[in-house]
Amino acid sequence: MGRFRFVPLAHGGARLLLAGLLALALAAADQPRAFRAALDGLRAGRLGPAERAFGKDASRPGANRLLALYELGGFYHLAGNPGKSIELFNTADAVARAYEGRAVISAEAAGRATGALLVNDSVTRYEGFGYDKVMSRTLNALNYMLAGDLEGALVEVRKAEEYQRLERERRQREVQQAARIQEPGAESARLDNPAVAARYGRMLDYVKNVRNSFENAFTYYLASQLYLARGEAGLDDAMVEIRRAFELAPQAPGVRAAYLEIARRQGGPALDEARARLRVAEDAPEPGPGPSGSLVICYEAGLVPQMEEVRLSLYANDKLYNLAFPIYNDFGSPQEPLGVQTARGGLLTSRILDTRTLAVKSLQERMPGILVRGLLGAIAKGALQQEAEEKYGFFAGLASKVASLAFSSADRRSWLSLPAEVQVAQRGVDPGPSVVTLRGPGWRETVNLDISPGSHSFILVRAFPGFRRVDARTFRPEGGEAAAAAPPAAAQADLP
Repeated sequence: MGRFRFVPLAHGGARLLLAGLLALALAAADQPRAFRAALDGLRAGRLGPAERAFGKDASRPGANRLLALYELGGFYHLAGNPGKSIELFNTADAVARAYEGRAVISAEAAGRATGALLVNDSVTRYEGFGYDKVMSRTLNALNYMLAGDLEGALVEVRKAEEYQRLERERRQREVQQAARIQEPGAESARLDNPAVAARYGRMLDYVKNVRNSFENAFTYYLASQLYLARGEAGLDDAMVEIRRAFELAPQAPGVRAAYLEIARRQGGPALDEARARLRVAEDAPEPGPGPSGSLVICYEAGLVPQMEEVRLSLYANDKLYNLAFPIYNDFGSPQEPLGVQTARGGLLTSRILDTRTLAVKSLQERMPGILVRGLLGAIAKGALQQEAEEKYGFFAGLASKVASLAFSSADRRSWLSLPAEVQVAQRGVDPGPSVVTLRGPGWRETVNLDISPGSHSFILVRAFPGFRRVDARTFRPEGGEAAAAAPPAAAQADLP
């Protein structure tokens, strides 16, 4: 890491440094408050608070630009404004790809890493996590779908799949880099350190069966249904995507139902294979009369939890350092399914994606690096503080102490407007006017659809306490697009 030296400041410079440090610390502390204000505005049918909370950071280069674009794009998605959400997510994609395109080890990256050691991860540039990059493209696919642009939606799911490949490569690089760290004291910053394991054990147990933080079955499931909306031309691609979803979530009812339905459409060896993998008997009865149209319900339920701060005491170089790190303590409760009633009977949505597990797994994957940077930073700041107090007088010592205090908090930045879960349901529907009744916790709404033979209809529900919105889109056979169903009056509010 090398030796850090303290550069003395005149009294006026020290005061400016103190003001700057405190301003950055306050900005970091205000993030959850800004999100709550934006959320209250959304519940009241207004996006002005979200624009005030995230618009400035989203519109200019800065440490939090990518996160602000994700949040603002997420709020417009929730509000049912796909055009504006598409614009924001596309900008976020360009920013994220610019970050990805830079060398992993560069002069800029090294400078930012050194700064993180001296201050805190929260003042470094937010470059996005694997799961939120994938989710931004998946939500954008839903935006394009609601806008009636089927091909645009398919482009987005392919981007989501590309991000998954990039994240696999990134994880391999990060593991190799972590293995090369030989700094004195770094050996204490390990997940198996008893002091660390005592606080993080419950969180790690929560995601012990999660393969990684960036692959999810919903992205592949959605891709399969979008390909099916093309008609027979998309059937082979739909099978490829649903097999990928099945590999990730073999027990998810929505994945199993979609897999069997696509296999039945293909027939022959594909149907035999699906029956064998799903363990469905060949003489099992068909689920009612063959569908004249298809209905897919996608339910974005709840919101992901926020990270909290945990304090740990770690020994390094015969000294005890008190440090702050991010942690998930509250994983939230399972979301209740939606009841769906059609002329063919009722069914329930079922979970296909738990975004909370992706967020927690992402933190677990990053923890080795976070622990090492935190401990080495504490060592570096301790040396600077001692040098400042011994050599440069009151203001230099005070500035060093304030720097240590102002940047001792954990970096808890994450995309908070993501759903806690995504649930799905599907079934065949009869041609003609169709009424679909949705029942959620404490609410009931109806959606009117016009079904034609071979059509593919989507209903997208977004709901959490104090807010819900329902939108629908029907695609005609062979890729034709029908008019969107009008949202229920209760969901229209004053949102754009």
